[in-house]
This record gives sequence, structure tokens and C-alpha cells, in this order.
Amino acid sequence: MKTVAEQAKPSKGAQFLSAFFAELNASHIPYCVVGSNADALPEVPENDIDIVCDQASFHEMSFIIESISRKFDGVPAQLVRYKHCSFRYDVWLTDVKVSQYVRLDITTDFIWRARLLMRADKILSSRKKCIQADNKTLLYKAHPAHEFEYYLIKKIIKNSLGQSEQEHLKACFSTFPDECKEIIGQYFEEKQKSIIESFVFNECNNKNIPWSALEKSLYRKIPGRNSSILVREFWRLVMRIAQPVGFTTTILG
Repeated sequence: MKTVAEQAKPSKGAQFLSAFFAELNASHIPYCVVGSNADALPEVPENDIDIVCDQASFHEMSFIIESISRKFDGVPAQLVRYKHCSFRYDVWLTDVKVSQYVRLDITTDFIWRARLLMRADKILSSRKKCIQADNKTLLYKAHPAHEFEYYLIKKIIKNSLGQSEQEHLKACFSTFPDECKEIIGQYFEEKQKSIIESFVFNECNNKNIPWSALEKSLYRKIPGRNSSILVREFWRLVMRIAQPVGFTTTILG
């Protein structure tokens, strides 16, 4: 039978994440966690942990993940380079309590279809340092209005919105309603504004949300394609084909 101390001991995944954020803080890397699972950290969520960092720290992030992984005997299970400015790193951790993946999704500027939607500097500009529920882990979170902007667009692009994600958007909107209404007007046409506010406040079932209409409205309102982004994406694809280090998978035994 486990002692009280053993039961209270955090999982290896939680320890990994606490150490990871501590290292980011000690290294003075500008970052913030975005998304509906931020409040539960350092407990490991089932889905990805979304982290925005500045461009200058982008490559250093992967080295820090690898360094912390080695300290906890983690196995780098998968590294996927989505764009020139984002990657996902999956780490497999084996523990006596539970074996689990820690999925870290790192990005700088928010880019979609070679269009710049949101600069990392904007998301990071009003971030705040928060102590988590374990009273040990310190991490940075985005300002609720910036969080709402980033997360709303991401959900519409993905055509998906779960209940916890919907509640997260609602909480951000309720905290800064005027700013969030302005954001909706910035990205969506008049017809879509009421639809956005409707599903934010749980008045619209996920299956009934007109994703295609919202995505088309977003597409019409955002700036056009950026030629420098297109060039960088082209060379990323060339390098990935020539030397496929952008996607690495480790077979777990």
C-alpha cells in the first residue's frame, strides 16, 4: 500500500514540465502557454501543450526540451516541423505510476496559408507570470484578449471546438468583452459576428457551427500571402525532402 507521501508525489510528466518551465524562466526565454489546458499544468494533458516563443529563441527551445528529456530518461518519440516557424516535440516518459507522452507544440508567428495572422511579439507583449495549482510551477500565460484572438482563429482553422475549449473562449471573452468584440470585428464580416458570439456562449452545437463560412470570412479579412513566408516554406520543404530531419520517429520498445 502506498504511503501518503508516495500518493502526493507528482508524476514524472508533471516533474518534467515543472523542470521545463523552470529552465525557460532561468534562460530568460520570452514565451507563454496558450490554450484551454494551461491552468491544469504541470499535470500532463491528453492533447498538445501550445507554447508561443519569440523567433530568436525558436531553435533553442528544442535543445532545452532534449536536455530536460535526458534528465528524466525521456525518449524523444517524434519531432515534426510543421512550418518554418513551428514544430511539435513528443517525449515518452515511463513512470511507476503511469507512462505517458508529453506533447509540446512550439510556434513563433501565427501563420496560415502563407498569411501572417498574429505576430509572436503581440502575443508575448502582455503575458503574465502565474503560479500553478501545485504552488511550485511558475509559467507565463498570454493576456486573455490575446489568448482569445489566437485560440479563436486556431479553432476555426481546425474546424473543431470541444466543450472545454468553448468554456475557455467564454472565460477570456467575459474577462475582456470589449477587446474580444473588437477582435471578432477585425477578423470576421458582419454576418459572422453573431455566429461567433453565439458559439462562444454555448448557444451553438459544435456540429452546427458553419465552419466553412467562418473560414471564408476569415480568409477575406486577413492580409494577403507574404512572399518571404512562401520562400521560407519552399526551402523548408526542399530541405525536408533532401534531408528528412524535420520528421523523426523513435520506435518504442
